[in-house]
Amino acid sequence: MTKTTNPEIQKVATSLFNISGRQINREKFLANVCNHLEDLTIRPMDHIIELYKKYDLLCGNDVIVMPKGRDNQECIEAKAITFSPEGALVVQFQDGTTKELVSEEVSIRPKM
Repeated sequence: MTKTTNPEIQKVATSLFNISGRQINREKFLANVCNHLEDLTIRPMDHIIELYKKYDLLCGNDVIVMPKGRDNQECIEAKAITFSPEGALVVQFQDGTTKELVSEEVSIRPKM
């Protein structure tokens, strides 16, 4: 597919074809992804965190923190600072406090 019909993601969605300009064999691509994931499972966590930091787009930027599973979902602005040794995103709120966030508790969006 080169385009999506889903209006919610049309403005941000892309495809491997759009990025590379060529057809991608899905089975080979998936096999390659699985091989890389298998390699990561034997690595120590600090190695994985460093790899993640290398490609991260959030740290150093303002984010919107949205608590999950609450009726009154108050969005809170924060700055993404780093990742904890366990992989949680560490943010600093506007009052100066910091907190480690995990995806089960919150959803994070870049502040536009």
